[in-house]
Amino acid sequence: PAAAPAAEPAPAPAAAAAPAEFAPEHAAAIQSLCDMGFPRDQVVAAMRAAFMNADRAVEYLTNGIPEGLGGEGGESGMEVEGGEGEGEGE
Repeated sequence: PAAAPAAEPAPAPAAAAAPAEFAPEHAAAIQSLCDMGFPRDQVVAAMRAAFMNADRAVEYLTNGIPEGLGGEGGESGMEVEGGEGEGEGE
């Protein structure tokens, strides 16, 4: 009996490809930003903070993501309230 031909090694998981959680147009934008040399984890964070707007994500990648938009701090979103009476006297 002839041995089955050796299976070719499976291609490495496409780490550079966007996961299925992104729409195709967002995945393409993420890949484009990665191709520009930005680290994938930062690209994904910037895209999420920019609500999937690639132009804004580039701004966030170059200038930093504004506080409250990073999404990784576990904050509950748009809370901008400061403590009462902090630094203000009457």
